[in-house]
Formats: sequence, structure tokens, C-alpha cells
Amino acid sequence: MALTTGAQRGPRAYHAEVGLRRESTSLACALRGLAVAWRGHRHLRVEVAAAAVALAAGAVLGLSAAGWAVLVATITLVLVLETVNTAIEAAVDLASPGFHPLARKAKDTAAGAVLLAAAGSVVVGCVLFGPQLLAFAGL
Repeated sequence: MALTTGAQRGPRAYHAEVGLRRESTSLACALRGLAVAWRGHRHLRVEVAAAAVALAAGAVLGLSAAGWAVLVATITLVLVLETVNTAIEAAVDLASPGFHPLARKAKDTAAGAVLLAAAGSVVVGCVLFGPQLLAFAGL
């Protein structure tokens, strides 16, 4: 039996193969981006460590399903914003290698978004874990 290309088998088979290849390439690019953010930005590693502590606390303290949903959504928000901040910083550095007030404004605003999410995550942590930790402490 001779080997055939997707185009020889028909347009649907060809497009399915091309689509899968494109998806695997997109996934590889996304994973490379996460690796770049992980290696290049200490804040992301700190946030992942904090997320691990929060997840462990959730398991130990027996969070409800709703509590887990809020915790995971909060962690995801912080990590997504941190990676977007990394991308914005890289794009601004490329577009404006020297100092420019608008470049600074873009970077500071992106960093501010991460700060807001991180502060919000502390509030969420207090709401989710506070009552049980206070009870454990006898307060």
C-alpha cells in the first residue's frame, strides 16, 4: 500500500491533519511562552509557590466545592495577569528600547493590574481560610 498525503485522501482528511499540526504548534508556542515567563520572572515563581501553599491549605482545611472554585479562579487570575504583564513588558522593550514616558506608563499599568489581583487574592484567602484558622488558634 502506497503512502498518501492528506490531500490525496480528500480535503477533509487534509484539513484535519493541517489543523492538528497547527494546534500542536500553537501548544508548543504557548508552553515555550510559559517557560520563558517561568525562567525570566521571579515574581511568577513566587506566585506559583504561594498558590501551592493555598492549594495545600485548601486540602487540609477541607474547602467546599464553591471555595475550591473561588480559590482556583483567583490563582488562575493572578498567574494569567503575571504572564500577560511579562508579554507587555517584552513588547514594550521591543518597541521602545530607550526610556519613554508612555513605555513606562504601559509597564507600570500592567504591573498594577498584577498587584490588584494579588491583593485581591489575599482578601480571598482571608475569607476562605480566616474563620477556620481563627477557630484553630482558639480566637
